[in-house]
Amino acid sequence: MNNASSPERVTSAGHRLSGGRHLDVHYLALKDEYDATLRATGIRPGWSVLDAGAGNGVFLPLMAELLGSQGHIEALDLAPENIEAIESLIADQQFPCPISTRTGDMTALPQETGTFDAVWSANASQYLSDEQLARAVEEFRRVVKPGGLVAVKEVDISVWQYQPQDRKRDFRCALTAAALLASHQYRDPALLGGGCFREVDW
Repeated sequence: MNNASSPERVTSAGHRLSGGRHLDVHYLALKDEYDATLRATGIRPGWSVLDAGAGNGVFLPLMAELLGSQGHIEALDLAPENIEAIESLIADQQFPCPISTRTGDMTALPQETGTFDAVWSANASQYLSDEQLARAVEEFRRVVKPGGLVAVKEVDISVWQYQPQDRKRDFRCALTAAALLASHQYRDPALLGGGCFREVDW
């Protein structure tokens, strides 16, 4: 059976489309775009980076390559089975930099203030309510050093396809998206500022 609630797609945290096999397939389908996104963040060699909501660790190989031997990654995820998958990955592969793991909630990070040079969070904020997202962003800002980097990547719905295609529905969806962007619904001022974020033009 191929549906979003199958065990292959749901973790013990109850998040759909976050099971390990699904994450592997999704990442490989968009590997070039995802790798380009991670490279564009500005993560530098030697940095300490928190991968918040790391899933099964699909971004870790490239992140470790960018950080080099003097860098360090801590991978955090709410689902214990994802952390187990990352630990198996670490045991099976040779990474350029050390990687540690921790089970935890990115809305209440267990790390101390000012621990990391950067926080990277990919495809995880979609599972948060507005209030939880605000808390997570505050936590990301708290655990980075002054002037540190916070990079949040969210799911790209441009790769979704609906078959058979319906031109009227597609047009309505495009109008709705344009109206949301025009209303600045995706530019919450509470999530900007503090030196870690800047507003960008759409």
